[in-house]
Amino acid sequence: MTEEPLAQWVEVSFVGSPPVHQIKRASGVSEVVADGATLRCLVLGSFQPFLEALRGHEVVSLKSSPTKPPPFPGAVQSIVTVGCLGELGFVVWLVIKTVQLQFRNSVR
Repeated sequence: MTEEPLAQWVEVSFVGSPPVHQIKRASGVSEVVADGATLRCLVLGSFQPFLEALRGHEVVSLKSSPTKPPPFPGAVQSIVTVGCLGELGFVVWLVIKTVQLQFRNSVR
């Protein structure tokens, strides 16, 4: 049985602005969201490309939490939104997604 690559949610705080563009280009990195000097993203598999994207930028803190890979394409967006926004944010996200789905279905 082949082991699935580990997916980890990562939160990094920087001195100054995070290197968003370098991190977005790193292999295995997705769902990049910057909020001031803090950046959150999903890293799938090796951390090495992510760490190389941090080179030259002073990191104040780095946290990661392992998670299972998404069960289907598009699930990453759902997981990221729920993880970053909390309960109220999830309700707002759910309403927006429902409206988007209804709109897509009405256009077809």
